[in-house]
Amino acid sequence: SSLHNSKLLSSRLFDIMTTIVPTGSSSIAISHIELDSGNNSINIEGQAASGYPALEAFKKTISKTTFSYVQAGDTKASEPIHIASDIVNGDQRYGESSDGTRVLNFMISFTYPNELFAPTSERGRIVAPNKQNATDSAVGVPTSLFTTVSAGGSN
Repeated sequence: SSLHNSKLLSSRLFDIMTTIVPTGSSSIAISHIELDSGNNSINIEGQAASGYPALEAFKKTISKTTFSYVQAGDTKASEPIHIASDIVNGDQRYGESSDGTRVLNFMISFTYPNELFAPTSERGRIVAPNKQNATDSAVGVPTSLFTTVSAGGSN
């Protein structure tokens, strides 16, 4: 039981990535993610078709993304905390993608707070500057389950 109660909620990493990866003109493609629980770090390798501006947008999104949660046994949500500190650039170089287009290959890493993956951090909410609510429930529940009330309908 004690081992089970102390395990990380590493599946929350998918919610984080869904929230922080930019789309549109600043889109990036992730090729490798590593969650290092020993150092409280996340290492990311990827490609940016738009080059350095897309990488900078990605890093700024990471630095401004917050996490709020309810501590197990409490009823009030925590103050939002940043998901990242110490964002570090790794290798950055231009290369070609599989279809021959020029892309920026990059590696970055950042340190995360213990609360981000703690099993006692319940009802977590991840909020990026341009996206909100990539929690387990929001991602896992299809929006097709909910509809608007039709005219004359009751609540």
